[in-house]
Amino acid sequence: MKKILLFSALFLIPSLLISTNAQYKKNEIELGVGIFNFNEIINITSDVIISSVPTGTTMENSSSYGSVHAAYKYRIRERIGVGGLFAFDYSTAEAMRYDIKIGDFKKRHYTLAAEADFIYLNFDRFKMYALAGVGATLYGLTYTSAINGEKDNNTTPYFTFQVTPIGIRYGERFGGFLEVGFGYRGILNAGIFVRL
Repeated sequence: MKKILLFSALFLIPSLLISTNAQYKKNEIELGVGIFNFNEIINITSDVIISSVPTGTTMENSSSYGSVHAAYKYRIRERIGVGGLFAFDYSTAEAMRYDIKIGDFKKRHYTLAAEADFIYLNFDRFKMYALAGVGATLYGLTYTSAINGEKDNNTTPYFTFQVTPIGIRYGERFGGFLEVGFGYRGILNAGIFVRL
């Protein structure tokens, strides 16, 4: 009987340690998509000058594909995580002058940021949190003339930020999230995460 108990304990203790560790994973990776981000709301194009664009040209019929991001977080405490983010968004617009299309604009934003979050409500799989981040965005604008097909490019770096007072996350090792905030992630942001 003692041998059976000892044998069972040798297999039971490691499995208990593994299951206890599984409750608090320190590494998180997330993928998300946001809409109405900082880049869409503020007219960055006023800071960029492209020599081949005629004066009096306006951007019309804009279309945006949202901001896509990948982020990593390390949980220094169960409720506090720090990490980094890479985000990319792309949009297009027509160059119009006197109601005539004279070319096309392509706008790209590449963002790198440092972030921290704080979980303020923790109910097993359901969590509510706040997030803040600061970083830099490299904004690229390409103008293609409809007349001769020539292209002109310009890039501008600028400071960016994110403030998210309400984030909802559901799942243990794998799940989804929804955020409401303002900045490079977007006013509305949703995605999936995995904890390793």
